[in-house]
Formats: sequence, C-alpha cells, structure tokens
Amino acid sequence: MNFCKVEPQKALTSLREWNARNKPPLSETELGIIFQSASRGNYNYGCDDPILKKFCSKGACPFSEKEPIEIRLSDMRAELDTFPVRVKVQVMGESNKKMCCKTVSVECLECGERQSYDLSSPKNYKLLLERLRHGQEGFRRRFQSTPLCDCEKAKRRIRFSGSLDYRLLYCQDVIDPKVKWEEKTYRTERLVLIGEPKEAVLKKVKIEGIVTAFRRDDITILIYKVEPLEKPIPSSTEGFDEYFRNNEDLIEDIDGSVQTYIRGRPIEKLLATLVLHSPYELIYEGERIRGALNDLQLGETKTGKSDILEWIETNVGGEGVRGETARRTGLGFSVDPEAKAIFWGVLPRCDKEVCMIDGLDHFDTEKELPQLREAMAKQILKVSMAVSGVALYRTRIIASANPRQRTFRKYTNMAEAIREFFNDPTLVTRWDFVVPFSREDVKAEEIAKARTTPPKIPLDVFRNHVFWAWNLEPEDIIFKDEAIEEIERLFIELQEYSSDSLPLVHAEYKRVLARVSASYAVLTHNVDELGKVNVTKEHITKAYDLLWGLLEEWEYNLYVAGERKEIEIEGAEWQELLSFLTGDVWKIFSSIANKKGLQRAVLLTMVDKSARTIDSYLDELKKRNLIEHAKGYRGGYQLMDKGIAVYRKMMSLLAEKEEMKNVEQPLAERILRITQIEKPEKGKCNYCGIEAVLCWQIEEFGVRELKRACSDCGQAILARFKEG
Repeated sequence: MNFCKVEPQKALTSLREWNARNKPPLSETELGIIFQSASRGNYNYGCDDPILKKFCSKGACPFSEKEPIEIRLSDMRAELDTFPVRVKVQVMGESNKKMCCKTVSVECLECGERQSYDLSSPKNYKLLLERLRHGQEGFRRRFQSTPLCDCEKAKRRIRFSGSLDYRLLYCQDVIDPKVKWEEKTYRTERLVLIGEPKEAVLKKVKIEGIVTAFRRDDITILIYKVEPLEKPIPSSTEGFDEYFRNNEDLIEDIDGSVQTYIRGRPIEKLLATLVLHSPYELIYEGERIRGALNDLQLGETKTGKSDILEWIETNVGGEGVRGETARRTGLGFSVDPEAKAIFWGVLPRCDKEVCMIDGLDHFDTEKELPQLREAMAKQILKVSMAVSGVALYRTRIIASANPRQRTFRKYTNMAEAIREFFNDPTLVTRWDFVVPFSREDVKAEEIAKARTTPPKIPLDVFRNHVFWAWNLEPEDIIFKDEAIEEIERLFIELQEYSSDSLPLVHAEYKRVLARVSASYAVLTHNVDELGKVNVTKEHITKAYDLLWGLLEEWEYNLYVAGERKEIEIEGAEWQELLSFLTGDVWKIFSSIANKKGLQRAVLLTMVDKSARTIDSYLDELKKRNLIEHAKGYRGGYQLMDKGIAVYRKMMSLLAEKEEMKNVEQPLAERILRITQIEKPEKGKCNYCGIEAVLCWQIEEFGVRELKRACSDCGQAILARFKEG
C-alpha cells in the first residue's frame, strides 16, 4: 500500500491471504491493528528498509523498479502494457499546453484516515490516467468509492492541490538506414508528455515512460523523461589549427573532403562549408542580426547538387527534406484543428543546426514560399490559427533547385533564370548565396575519372569544427573597426548594381557581407587568446571576392545594364507618352500603379466608359510595355519596370507643376522684353530656384539685371506677357 501504491482494500486482502498461510495465523484483530498502524504511520517496508535490504534480490524481486525496455514506436503492442520503455523519436508536433492537479488527498471524516497521491510520480500513472480520461469531477467521484478505511458509508473529503503540466506530442521513430522504410514503420504516434522538461522537444530526443492505453484505447506512452538524442558538441578541438587556421590549401582540402566523388566544384563546396560554419546570430552595428547563411544551388540536373546535400546530412548532421514529397508544412508548420495541435516543419526542428532542402522548385513559389518570407528574415515562426504557437528557427539552409526551363541554354542572360524562379523579388533577398550549377562547368574527362577518395580533412575533425561553430554565441564574434569600414565602402560600391526586379544586391547587402565574412573568420579559425573570433579586413575582402564572383557567374552586371537601358525613355517617346497618358487612360494607369493586381471588373466601375473602350486602353498600355497581367491566383494588372519608371517620372512632373503654381512670377505690365537664349546653359532659375537648363531671358521694368528662366517658367511668363 505504501510501497507499491496499491489500493488499501487490495493490500488488506493480500495481507489476509498471506496470513492464511501462516501456522498458526494471526488473529483478525491483531491483523487489523497491524494494518491500521502501517496505514496511519505510512510505514514503508520496501527495498530501502535497512533490515529487508540485506536480504533483497532486486533481480528476482517482483516489486523492484523495472529497467526500461529499448523499443521503437512501431513495436508498441498491448503486451507491453504497464512496461517502462525507452524510445528514440523525432518530435513532429505538439498540442497546446495543458494542466491538471498535481496532488490528490483523500480523508475520511469519520476516523480521520488520510492518504495523498502525487500524480507526477510514475508510480501513480494509473491515477493520472483516470484524471486525464474523466476530468476533475469524474476523478473526484472515483475517490468517493475508493477503499481507505473500515468505516461504513463514511464521508470523504477530497482535495486537489498543485498544478501539473502536460501536453500531447506527435512523434515518429528516428529513421534507421538499416531498416526498410515502410509507411506503417514511420507513422506519427500521439504520446503524453508529463511535466515540462528543461530541454526543447522540437528535435530528435530519447524518451522514457510507461506504455498504457489512453483515450479511445489508443496505445500511448506517458513520458516522464526527455533527453536530447544528439547534442552537436565537439568531442575534441584536435586538428583545428592544422586543418583550418594554418592551412594555405584550405579550399583545395575542402574540395577533397566534401563529397569527394563530385569533381570540379571547389567554390560550390566552399560556399556550402561556409554555410555550415556560419554563426546562428551576429551583433552588427549594435543589433542582433541573422548570422546563419542561406545557400540556394540553382542548376541543371545531374550536376552534383543533391549529392552535396546528402553528404552533409549523412556526415555532419541536420535534417533533409525532399521537395517532391513535402510542401510548406514540411518546412514551416501545419495545424490540425481537430487535434488542436501544431506540427512543426523541418526548419524549426533544425534550430541552430542545418536544414537541407532538395528540390525547392517543387514548392509553389507563389503560394507557399512567400508565407515563409518574413520568417526567413526574422528567424521566428508565429502561428495564430486554431492553435497558437511560436517557434524559433535560427537555421542554416542549403537548398537545391532546377531552373524553370531546366537548362541555362534557354536564357539569353543567366540572371534571367533567377528572376523566373522567384515570383516575388523579395524572396531573392533572403538568400545570401545563389549558386549556378551548369553541366558545362566540369569537363567530361574530369567526370569520367571521378572516384571517391579518403578525405583530406579527417571527417571527425571536420565535424567537430562545424559543431564548434554551431556553439558560438553572438558575443563570440568581434568585428574589427577596419572590417566595418571596409564593409561600408564595398556596400556603397556595390549599390551601383542594385535592381528592383532582381535584387541580388539590395539595401541590406551590408549584412550579407557581414555574415559571409564572419563565416570566413570562423572557417579559418581566427580565434584570439580569449576565445573570440576576430573578423578582419582580410575576411571582408575574401567575402567580397566570393560574392562578386557569383554575380559575374550570373552575368548580373549585364542584366542590370540591360534593364536600365530598357527603361530609358527618349525625347520623342516621352512626348508621345505625355499625350497618351491623359484623361481616362491616366486614371486607369495611375490606379494600377497604386494597387497591384487591380481587377478589370474594378476598373469598369471606376471609368465611365464601355468595356470595349477600357479593354482598348488596357491593350495600348500593354503594347507600350507599361502594364502586364499580375501573377498569382488573383490575377489583375500590375506595372512593368518601364511602367514604374514612367509613373515615377509623371508624378515628379506633376509635383513640379504643382510647385510652379506657387512660384511668384512678374506681372505682365512689368515685363519689358522676353527672349530665348541662343545657347541655353545650365544654371539656377531666377523664378522657381530649380537647377535646370536656362532657355529664356527676361527684362523687367526697374530691374537693372536681366533675369534667366527655365523652360517651364519661361513659357508661363511668355504666356502672361502675350495676354498683357
């Protein structure tokens, strides 16, 4: 009763059965006194009793705690009921946090007999199950009939105290490469976590608990212990200086260590290794920013992209997901409203580690990836649906994808492949590296001689160095003043190549330079005597050379130059557009500019013209490359790059005309003479004060000096002079 926590009446029955075998047996009165004494004094004649302990054989004792049995979730059977088990699982999701009482106390109001039960103890798991199945009031009724003492029809006082956390976990077996994969082998099972463990449970963990039946007779495990299955902590720092800090052939050695069968891709392997060595966060310009690098390998099939990802998952760690079989739910989250549970995807599960996404082109870039856009920037996923939850994912990402046209030969400019791949240009800014993989990069002779060779950097040294990088905190990375100045200088230089339609270089490119250079400093193990990683000007230069090399591979400078040439508007064309963009046409054009994806049906309500007339206006705007059909399920219209440039120029012109209304011009009777300047020259207009080409010369009564005016002011003064 006190040791095995059986019910009092059952304990008394067992005592009577034992007494019946005694010769002679104890009297019923004496037996009752012994039982009442043990119950009231809460005496425990168990394994820890000093006398019994000398004669106890735990191996043969039916009351000793059973050693947990190692099983897989797929092995759960009814025959394991009540057995303690130990299982290695991958946590896939969790319910909202739940709460029940921690302690239940039962007291007889007749004799004062009292008994307390701690529901957080594994010994009382059956009582906890009763509470979870029937709720608090059903649990209370159960104790009204529970044997406690010999009082007949005695009244009981039942008290609940304390609070016990619990929640449902949805888990799968950890994939074993030696076991044949079957759907039934890796089904998601619902388990019950008792208490709130110190360690996060969104990873691979080892759990210990008791097999039992839960609601609707589902077999489950009541989990009382959770431990991380694998902590990415370096087992040794041996070889760090030899292979990383003082290695002049580091790039060559990385090429000869990472998936050695793949030949002719030293830079691609270097970039993947930089991702592995990127700190999860940095302190830069006084702010904590994302430090984890994101690498997109965009290229043709059979060029080694997937092989590099598989090598990292097998030999370093992290988790991979295949685009052919996963959708957004495989990356971020999904919500089961019936179970009221969130199933977290691979990105939050790999927090502070690395995630490999093979086949990103199989995701819907119009619907699914934009939902992760902000999460990729802020590294946090917030869910506010039928179930609410928050998960961090400071995750390094290496993804592979094929271009939409499958081969680069179909693009007039390499960069067009990136632009076509992403529907939303903002998504481009979330990737620090976009790396081209072309079949033409490696000669056939080199591929023919490809063999798997022993790694130049021992695998355990490589893995330990990566784990060391994963354990760096933002405070461990120090940017030298010279490094910060160099980043600022290079950022200004690179802004010449910014593009709205394909922002490989963008307004936050300073942070890209900071992330890549910090990763380079970590990779080369530039650590001082205090254990801090110092980022120097040399690392900034190496980062810049890598990034510039990628821009050249994509022919990005040609793309930007061609884009800017396309939107240049010549004088004759501009005059034609000025005469075209008036009245209802301007109303339609400006409305589309102010609201992307504006529907034709809405335009019909805005303009008092027939549908045929409005369609003709839209056709003319499309012929002039000013508007296009918006992509996505909503459709509608949006401005093209040229349309954006025209709209900005028109709005600037309208603003100048608005300013002209406020310009103080001379009265007609004060104008003596107005003439055109034979050779116009740049200067400041005497009337509007704008720096412009001065085309007119005005002589006023009572003013000795001749005044010069820009074209707009001159035309306005001339019109006033003629009217006068």
